[in-house]
Amino acid sequence: LMFIGIQGSGKTTTIGKTANYFQKRGFKVGVIGGDTFRPGALDQLEQYLSQIKVEVFGDKKEKKAKKIIKIACIQCQNRSKRL
Repeated sequence: LMFIGIQGSGKTTTIGKTANYFQKRGFKVGVIGGDTFRPGALDQLEQYLSQIKVEVFGDKKEKKAKKIIKIACIQCQNRSKRL
């Protein structure tokens, strides 16, 4: 699933609720933070999703979202996570 929206539209909350929904149904869930414009976005995801023990993948230093997502997909597959 991909979540896209303007700042403050509730993406992080929706991602957390969706991850929790699938996790409760037995899925191994991983979330990729691909926002390269807002430095705190990955931190916010990590903080919110750590409460439900969902692993967050991302790179705060990388400026190319495509590269972040590609590497994170490989990491998720290596850990048997469903994105």
